[in-house]
Amino acid sequence: MTSHMPIMVDLHNKDVVVIGGGKVAARRINVVVRYTHNITVITPEVHEDIRALIEQGTIHWQARRYRSNDIQNADFIIIATDNSELNDSISREASSSALVNVASNAEAGNATFPSIIHRGKLTLSVSTNGASPQLTKQIKKELETKYDESYESYIDFLNQCRIKVKHTSLSASEKQSLLKSLLSEEYFSQMQQQEMLHYLDRLT
Repeated sequence: MTSHMPIMVDLHNKDVVVIGGGKVAARRINVVVRYTHNITVITPEVHEDIRALIEQGTIHWQARRYRSNDIQNADFIIIATDNSELNDSISREASSSALVNVASNAEAGNATFPSIIHRGKLTLSVSTNGASPQLTKQIKKELETKYDESYESYIDFLNQCRIKVKHTSLSASEKQSLLKSLLSEEYFSQMQQQEMLHYLDRLT
């Protein structure tokens, strides 16, 4: 049994500290930066992808080596230096209340990065908890094909409908039935979406 529970975390107003600046750190940062810009990278040198974010003013960089008090108040700590022993050592200094990801040794932290697919408001994640990265990649590829880019606008449509339906005088069961009917493939059509939105406008 794995002890890692999938959960959505709100990183707004949370302090994220990244120790390390190589390719692995860059991949981690490119995931996290979608959710917060309150990211501080501590490392003497950075990968070009990280440097681009720094130059844009998206994240912060302290160009120096790690110090023991750097993670004292951090909410989410990503440890990704090229020294696995140093990574493990830093992880032991982290607060027990912080989320900690150790790139070189998942078991040394309490948070891992799944493979993630974004389709607007739709987020899909896949993880085998390290058992088979290749299977994770395969499943992600299959999901990317099944839930293609068209789902972004479709999810927006469903969200608009849900909001409109909430303000109608329909009964609870009628609301649920109507929203369930929108899961039909016909509503991937822009024309069908507009007709439904106009219909709901007349009900409100």
